[in-house]
Amino acid sequence: MFVAPWRSLQRLALWVFLLFNLLPCLLAGFNVSHLPGFHGPLPFKMEVGYITVKEETGAEFYYFFVESERNPSKDPLIIWFLGGPGCSSINGLTLDMGPLRFNVDDFDGQLPNLYANPYAWTKISNLLIVDWSMGTGFSYSKDEADYTSEDVKSTKLNYKFIRKPLNKPARCHSPDYAQREI
Repeated sequence: MFVAPWRSLQRLALWVFLLFNLLPCLLAGFNVSHLPGFHGPLPFKMEVGYITVKEETGAEFYYFFVESERNPSKDPLIIWFLGGPGCSSINGLTLDMGPLRFNVDDFDGQLPNLYANPYAWTKISNLLIVDWSMGTGFSYSKDEADYTSEDVKSTKLNYKFIRKPLNKPARCHSPDYAQREI
């Protein structure tokens, strides 16, 4: 499949932008209120951080949590594991159903401008986006063996992830949380 050179540059610029602007958030759960390229405070609540999924090796999945813009305490929680392994779920956050989009029409190789996505899933639900498996996106482990991926291993780690509270356990008490297919 042919990919235009400018598309590759856009993707590279996106990854560099996200890496350097979210890097300070990687140590623990962190509330994000502003992002470069978006003018003013974000119109939604966003948290990013790590959840340990394998204590003995320090393996951690990176997550993005965006609160529903409608009624966070009553709206369902959608957990998004991109169809990986090997593809960061950040693609879903910025290119699919996330609350912000990059303005690629006016991209000039500088910091891209962001705009609100009118079709974001966060208009009606809480959204938890997870980078899985190890080595994908910002998820990591101190043990090389954790970087080998297979269905059973990935399923167990994903299960551990969704069973852990995300600093605010009330998030998981939406009436639909335990009743929906994930």
